[in-house]
Amino acid sequence: MRLAEERLARVLAAGNLDSELMVPQLVPGFMDLAVAAAGRIQGDCVDVCFTVRGALAHYGIRAQLRAVDLLVEDSATGRHALYGTPDPYWQDDVLVGHCALWLPGHRIFIDPTVERFPQVAKLAMGPVIGKERRAGLEADVPLPLCEFQVRRGDSLLLYNTAGEEAAATILGGDHVILRTEAYARSGILQASLAIEAIRTCGLAAQVIARTPYPRVRALLETIGDAPGAVDERGEWRFELTGPGGIVRRLRLDEIPLSIAVAPVC
Repeated sequence: MRLAEERLARVLAAGNLDSELMVPQLVPGFMDLAVAAAGRIQGDCVDVCFTVRGALAHYGIRAQLRAVDLLVEDSATGRHALYGTPDPYWQDDVLVGHCALWLPGHRIFIDPTVERFPQVAKLAMGPVIGKERRAGLEADVPLPLCEFQVRRGDSLLLYNTAGEEAAATILGGDHVILRTEAYARSGILQASLAIEAIRTCGLAAQVIARTPYPRVRALLETIGDAPGAVDERGEWRFELTGPGGIVRRLRLDEIPLSIAVAPVC
């Protein structure tokens, strides 16, 4: 957990970080802590995107999976590499293509596995996350077909988003359908680990004060300083004391909240 805590502290120490980006930034940063404990979900783009999407749902944040292709250009050498395709397809249980997440209610884009590509991994800057800031666009809109750029050091990342049919191809794969339960487990664990890291770093009050997500605030306030740990099934549980001093060990999705905000499916 210490490495995750250090990452979290660096993210939250950036005072200029958009409050809407704060929590979505944290979730994909802890994937290496959840991979082994949640049904052996592997680290490819599909599995990670489904895990992050599930985790965000427990915070009341809706995320859509989208197919993308990515051109990485090294400005210093002139070399470039292309990953993904606008027409992804399944080869057995392996996706030929690349995918990312779009948070339509907040116009946020996340590529949680961009560092699986060697040209990006060597930069060691973590997942790509950013907010669509063009004027005149309404919230809660689908990710438009578009091209956009991300500058990282001497490299330029050029994304091209594909349409709904490409996303449907990914969502309809047997690989995805057969792992529905594993994705649910890994999503809950991932959301729990991010909450635990926030508490362990002593930054719960800062997140409560800054985050615009009501369910995140409610979870942190309800859990408080209750102990938490992984049980024999690999599930993270918080020990909450209820009426009469009765202690219950609850998963994140089992915690009763005094707020009318349900997880988003």
